[in-house]
Amino acid sequence: MKIFLVFLVVFFGFLFKGNYLLSGLSIALIIGFAVYKFSKKYALFLALVSILSGAISFIEIAKNKPVYDGFVSEVSTNYFIFISDFEPLYVYEKETKREIGDFLSIKGKKEILNFQTVESQFDFGQYLKTKGVKSTLTIERVESKFLSPLRLNEKRQKFLNLFSSSTKDFVSSILFSRVSDGETIDLFQNFNLVRLCLASGIYLSLYLHLSTKLLSYKLKEKYASILAFSLLLPYFIFVFPKFSVIKVGILFLFKYVNKQFLKNKFNYLEIVSFAGLLILFVNFHYAKQDNFILSFSISIFAYFFNNSFSFLPKAKKRFLLLLAIFTFLIPFSFSYTHAIYPFEIIGQLLFTPLITLFGILSLLCFYHIPLYSVVEKISFFIKNVLSFLGKFSFSIYGPQMNVWLILIFEVLLFLTLYFTSLKISYIRNFFLVSSLLFLSLYTIPLGNSFSSEVSFINVGQGDAILIRSKNKTALIDTGGNKFIDLAEECLIPYFKSKRIYHLDYAIITHDDFDHNGAFVSLSQNFKIKNYIDSSSLFPLQIGEITLDSFTLNNPDLDTDNDRSIIIKFTVHETRFLLMGDASTAVEKTLISQEEDIESDVLKIGHHGSKTSTSEEFLTAVNPKEAVISVGKNYYGHPHPDVISLLNRNNIKIRRTDLEGTITYRWM
Repeated sequence: MKIFLVFLVVFFGFLFKGNYLLSGLSIALIIGFAVYKFSKKYALFLALVSILSGAISFIEIAKNKPVYDGFVSEVSTNYFIFISDFEPLYVYEKETKREIGDFLSIKGKKEILNFQTVESQFDFGQYLKTKGVKSTLTIERVESKFLSPLRLNEKRQKFLNLFSSSTKDFVSSILFSRVSDGETIDLFQNFNLVRLCLASGIYLSLYLHLSTKLLSYKLKEKYASILAFSLLLPYFIFVFPKFSVIKVGILFLFKYVNKQFLKNKFNYLEIVSFAGLLILFVNFHYAKQDNFILSFSISIFAYFFNNSFSFLPKAKKRFLLLLAIFTFLIPFSFSYTHAIYPFEIIGQLLFTPLITLFGILSLLCFYHIPLYSVVEKISFFIKNVLSFLGKFSFSIYGPQMNVWLILIFEVLLFLTLYFTSLKISYIRNFFLVSSLLFLSLYTIPLGNSFSSEVSFINVGQGDAILIRSKNKTALIDTGGNKFIDLAEECLIPYFKSKRIYHLDYAIITHDDFDHNGAFVSLSQNFKIKNYIDSSSLFPLQIGEITLDSFTLNNPDLDTDNDRSIIIKFTVHETRFLLMGDASTAVEKTLISQEEDIESDVLKIGHHGSKTSTSEEFLTAVNPKEAVISVGKNYYGHPHPDVISLLNRNNIKIRRTDLEGTITYRWM
């Protein structure tokens, strides 16, 4: 237990940066427990360790210079991470051929990371920061001073090409933790089981176990286990620095030393703690990476669960463990997908042994044992079973939990286990019921039943506006992007985070790609009850909100932009006017027709283009705030003249490219 507490304070110490209150509270609780369980001297030791680990995490080595010398530490398809003077740098290089260990001299410009993302999209910049990368290095000239003799990328691709396209993606995710958009992987995503494909290392553990058993028929166990591990070393080198492989390797060595030389002096919890400390000692940035957090938290949770339910039969305990892990991971599921999948439990029961078998056979193929056809058949079977079960799958939506809600939920769960181990049933039942009640209140969309929202969703360069009145919804435009599927990567995850299961209306203001480009995908993957693309279909009733549109009497308005449906509505005395891509000619028509266009919030026309938003129009509308829905673009939106005009009129400017999604909410 003492080693485990050291591991915890070191872990939270490295989390101090940006998590002061949470880390401080967690460490205070651990130190308080140390005083209760052990002694004040040990508690003081833990406090010093936590302060030291926190101080280490603040050490930064950053230099600006014309030429950067260093080595490649990680490689992906279109970038590599470059270590120069102990500082990790992101380097973009399309279809890079670099390998880990290459020593390079790069002349280039270093800048702070700045990746623009849309709502709910994977935040690549934040992902890099968890690896300690804070700057990008743009190559002007690169010189290779030493090339690693192990050119593995080409060999890896040659090996994967031995399989069909769908199986290749599956094998790549299992053996090399490289997830693409393959059909099988997409099906796994529907059950929230992608982390199984990212190879938690279970197939390696079983491979080591089976290999040791087979070799034990001819060798002593201690030699058999070392030989089995040695046979994996080529694979370990090939996939380095894959985290699951690092963890499995370290755990194996610690278990081996503990059993063969220390006579099982340490229990599993202490061995896991030793492994965690070693990994953090080598690279403390792991403390903020999801694979480290999830892997070690599941191992520790499973240990306490097994201790609490040691009296149960093996089969029943295994099922309850899967159920408990599923429950434990609910906050993480909401963070990653804004949904939980009840069928995930069945999926884990069914697919864990299948994926383990698939992983072992793929590994044998890697060692040139010709089992390719067997791997193909298992892949085909898994894909078909997933497709069949997908017809019956359903999900429960919810927003990402903040750190305090996660802490409350996990503490309730751990207390349930703790009092189960003490066999104090009435206290255990109290915490169990509290956990279930907490989860029910979080997932049931109670707040949607008595609130309203208007959200200008960050879809990059484009428009997408969600209006919700209680449980009635309307989406005005969908945005459009040629490089990503905005429906699947942005809109649907956002709806899930808002606990929205369908749209009552999808309204397309006009036929521009940045307004309707994602509609086809959205309609195929999310339930839409009504489609509106004409002002003649207005007014529309969205719960307690009435959407009105204007009929423009001007025959000269013949462009797609000027045919934009202009929408006005009021929510709790706040008036909104949405101008689509309408130009100043439309604005003049509205004024000449003496339409009632005065509003509190104006969605600026055409993303802040200089062809829209005249001073005369702003005077007529008299808005308090102006929303500009815009992203990175080469049109020059928003135009400086429009920004200057808004500032001169003392109108508050709100931009989705700067703020992200902008939401107005009323209870």
